[in-house]
Amino acid sequence: GFFYVLGLKGQEINRDGERFMPREVDEWLFEHNDVEQAATIGIDEAPGKGAITTYVVMRKGTFHDGPNDGRLPKDEEQLNEKRRELRMFLEKRLTEKKRPTTIMFAPNLPSDTTGKTRVIELKRLAQQRPAVSAEEE
Repeated sequence: GFFYVLGLKGQEINRDGERFMPREVDEWLFEHNDVEQAATIGIDEAPGKGAITTYVVMRKGTFHDGPNDGRLPKDEEQLNEKRRELRMFLEKRLTEKKRPTTIMFAPNLPSDTTGKTRVIELKRLAQQRPAVSAEEE
């Protein structure tokens, strides 16, 4: 008889009838050796239909000769290779409906004074950028 708080109800993602918290995706990404930070957000396109975008901050030196101490890819080849690697990593751990539709790499995540990731800022960023589907990556 325990009650666990997994996050704010407003952050819950509903994708094709499967409801889950973004933190579930993030927790699995933290298991990957190259991932330093991750934040997943859901963008509702229609009731029950949503895109899942995950922002990932890689550890220094992950991308050879990449900007920001190797946290960002230097070219499309590195970008696509790392996205494929992360997708394969998540395929083994999450159902298809919980997997991100878009993976974005960032040098850092916006945070408040207490160190919490500012999800509102990430949602603004995601809505400003054109969505890239999993098939296009």
